Amino acid sequence: MHGLKPVARAILLLFTAAQACACEDDGTHDHGRRAASPVPLSPPTRPLQWGDINILHTTDTHGWLLGHQKKSFPEPNYSGDLGDFASFVSHMKQSAIDRDADLLLVDTGDLHDGTGLSDGFPPGGIDGHDSNQFLAQVPYDVMAIGNHELYIYANALDMHTNFAPQLKGRYLTSNVNITVADKQGSPVSIPLGNRFAKFKTRKGRRVTAFGVLFNFTGNDKNTTVQQVSDMVNEKWFHDAIQDEPDFFLVTGHMPVQRDDFPLVFNAIRAVHSSTPIVILGGHSHIRDCVQLDGRSMALESGRYMETIGWMSMDLDRRGSNKDLKFSRRYLDANRVTYEFHSRKRSSKFNTPLGKRITNGLLDLAKRFDLDFVFGTAPQDYVINQAPYPSNQSLLSLYAEQVVPVALSVNNTRSSIPSYFVTNSGSQRFDVFAGPFTKNDQIVASPFTNKFLFISNVTLSSATSVLPILNSQGELRRSVDDLDRREKELYAKGNIDIRFRQWLEAMDKRMGEEKRAAGNLTLGYVTHDSCPGVGDDIPHAPLPFFSFPDFIASGVPSVTSDTPIDLIFVDFIQDQLLNVLNSVQKDRVFSADDVQVYSPLLTNQVNFNLKFATFHSDVCVLLLSYGDNMVFVGKPRTYEKLERVAREEFSLAESTAVVFETSTLDICRQQKVRISKGAYGAMWHCLDALYVAIKPTEKSSAEVQVTNLPVASSSHDVELPASSPAPVDDEIASENDDDDGDDDAEEEETEQPAPPRNRRAAANRVMSTPPPEHGDANEETPQEEDEDEGEGGPPSDSPSTEEPANEVHEQEEEPSTRAISEPVHEENNEEEDAEEEEEEESGANASAPVHDADVIDEQQETPESPRRPVARQESLDDQEWAEARASSIIRPPTSAPRAPLAQTASIPGSPTRSAKAQTPSNSEVILPPSRASASSSIRRSIKSPRPAAPPVIAAHIYPPGSQASESSSRTVTPTYEPPHSQHLHITITYEDQSVEFKTRGRHTIKKVLTSACGQFGLDPRR
Repeated sequence: MHGLKPVARAILLLFTAAQACACEDDGTHDHGRRAASPVPLSPPTRPLQWGDINILHTTDTHGWLLGHQKKSFPEPNYSGDLGDFASFVSHMKQSAIDRDADLLLVDTGDLHDGTGLSDGFPPGGIDGHDSNQFLAQVPYDVMAIGNHELYIYANALDMHTNFAPQLKGRYLTSNVNITVADKQGSPVSIPLGNRFAKFKTRKGRRVTAFGVLFNFTGNDKNTTVQQVSDMVNEKWFHDAIQDEPDFFLVTGHMPVQRDDFPLVFNAIRAVHSSTPIVILGGHSHIRDCVQLDGRSMALESGRYMETIGWMSMDLDRRGSNKDLKFSRRYLDANRVTYEFHSRKRSSKFNTPLGKRITNGLLDLAKRFDLDFVFGTAPQDYVINQAPYPSNQSLLSLYAEQVVPVALSVNNTRSSIPSYFVTNSGSQRFDVFAGPFTKNDQIVASPFTNKFLFISNVTLSSATSVLPILNSQGELRRSVDDLDRREKELYAKGNIDIRFRQWLEAMDKRMGEEKRAAGNLTLGYVTHDSCPGVGDDIPHAPLPFFSFPDFIASGVPSVTSDTPIDLIFVDFIQDQLLNVLNSVQKDRVFSADDVQVYSPLLTNQVNFNLKFATFHSDVCVLLLSYGDNMVFVGKPRTYEKLERVAREEFSLAESTAVVFETSTLDICRQQKVRISKGAYGAMWHCLDALYVAIKPTEKSSAEVQVTNLPVASSSHDVELPASSPAPVDDEIASENDDDDGDDDAEEEETEQPAPPRNRRAAANRVMSTPPPEHGDANEETPQEEDEDEGEGGPPSDSPSTEEPANEVHEQEEEPSTRAISEPVHEENNEEEDAEEEEEEESGANASAPVHDADVIDEQQETPESPRRPVARQESLDDQEWAEARASSIIRPPTSAPRAPLAQTASIPGSPTRSAKAQTPSNSEVILPPSRASASSSIRRSIKSPRPAAPPVIAAHIYPPGSQASESSSRTVTPTYEPPHSQHLHITITYEDQSVEFKTRGRHTIKKVLTSACGQFGLDPRR
């Protein structure tokens, strides 16, 4: 199929086993000399039957020139590489000489699109150009063109210019032309190869050969495929068959049954009624054989270098009408098979040509970096051998997890609900347990389709498309396998239906019984239309499970009338548009409504980083900067990561870069900033990072502010732009235990990436042990969450789930202010006119906690703070009155038990004592915009004790301000972002204290609203 590389961001925690990545720190994995077979294999038991004419046949190799190297059966059956095959051909040619017989070697097309050897070329290369040079070294007598040579004009031109001439007139394209410029520069359509060939065998037998392609319509512009029915009426064809040869060799890229070989056969029979005719086909990827009459045989030999076809024919006198003696065999393509039939021991098997080809292919794989290991697949993911949907189904993995996540990365439409539909043929090959390499990525999905979408389709209409698409497919199969629509798909190159029908029939013939016997390995079990047993090695059939023609992602959690993006691949555009217009009448959708959803192509969206994500020793990073992406060896230090990013994207040394990720489960597909200190602790579990330029701080006004009152400003607060930024040294953790307390790990201040919308504020849970002493004025060391460096997971709506307990490390926090001391603020400032908007959005920004008791009691208000000297905008009196929140609030009665205390912290802030003094004046800048001002609030769980009446103290201080040094322990300050400011809210019970702090550029009132919301308090009071 023509049709269906980042990034597969699959869901974490799907797999729990972490296996070794088996690669060095630079991200490479050297397999060295490929093993002959990954597991022991049984040899054949029957020799081949030789005749006067003997033929070795390959077809649909699709770049599988290094063989199949996975350990899961049936892959070991096909572990021979092209060098092994070349050695085998050399030995068989010599055997033919020894037997005084002729041996021909024939291939019937599709050399492109399948593995990294053909498709893994660097930018600017041509598909198959390098790999085809090794095929040209194998002594083929005849080769025919396939449809995969014609999807891209550059590939077709390369075959015409560089490959066909090496066959010296025997690369046959009987009904395929290419348009090129003649000597005068005018376009002219000429045969891409040769229309036919006449030659003599080593024994002097005359052969007339053709190479015919099925009626293919998916070819690129400036290439032409003539209908087979028209070709046989051409004058050149009639001239070519006038002279009678010893036999006709009709090669072609089409199935030997249910296609147009009979047209060519009958045209020849009309002139030569008894001349032997050998037909060699391909395209449908199956093993098949049929005899159109007693003096002919047609053979098709599988796919992907899994099968080597063998045919023999004994000739008789010319003019005889008796049936000829034919034989056929399907050989498993491995060295055990080759050694058996060539009668060569392993030590004597390799020929100089074979070794050159194998070493050359290994060098090509190294040059294309095909052995690069992204990670380790924990199990097999199969297309046909497991039910769909299921945990073993590759289609489930692809449509439901990999594609939706990958398309959301760096996509401005990712916040809009979407539904993805694709054809099940989008995945071409299974993914097997073990190292997942660059080559495996290409093998699973070599196609290059675009992701398109139609916007504003209601969910009900979008989800109605899938069942109708699939019901149409069922109707087609129940009426006629080749009705109009299936013929259209087949004409474009889609052979999935035929191949699956073959597998299904194979399994139905006692497949379960043979597998249960356990005495046979899995493999192909062929029942064709020719006499005798065709398979060289007996196998148990592969299990087969049917699946629909079309598959889809999970349905988004929105109402049925919600407009969403309907995403699909361009291969199914016409069919999807027709169905979409049939399921709704509100609007007629056309191609004008279709847009490109992502610059990624289908072969760029795969499972590489999925398998890398959940392993602890991934050795590669995918760095993205704008539209540019590059894989790099994973640096272990933040400084080296910065250097690598600047080098790869040509950034100046003075450029301040920051890094974000969205691939970890906790990120929930949102970009989260990674601090320098956090990187050292989490580098091993990162797979992909976004590189961004640290924004330059700008301001529209400067004011002098001293001790801003709580909730009195809704602006972001920054240091002056002229203030030098502190050196951002990497600090993983520091211990300072002056007073004999337990060591506590300090976390560096981090600034997460802004959420995609103003509602994207989420909570994290940290476990806080109860203090050893009942003094509420002393802060107890708190444990740090393992994912501290990742920040809280943004979400599109407030969280309502109760997070599970997690394991945490200890973290030092500043001491809290004395609970009985009111906060006196000086030089207070009026809020700007946007305060009303903030009050409306604040509720959305806060994430309500349903697992904490709510305190809803009368609160007393202390002396209100004084207003600031300078201000940007004014508030009305009522707003200001509401903003005058008390700095000490005492409920008159005992509070109920409160199992949860809430915290959001920026570790590394200046140390404050239990009787902290008022911070000194600080110059700050109030930025003009508060867009995307939402924060991630951390929540802390503590073991409750009998509750006492809480005391809530709140105050704010700018970064760098000094507090009393009388704390019971000290914390080494770390780098504070220039636009960061701390808001501390202390909720104190008899045995509990919790501290809130802002992260990044967040408005003070929004943080206060979110914090008070955790305890059911009205921030305006």
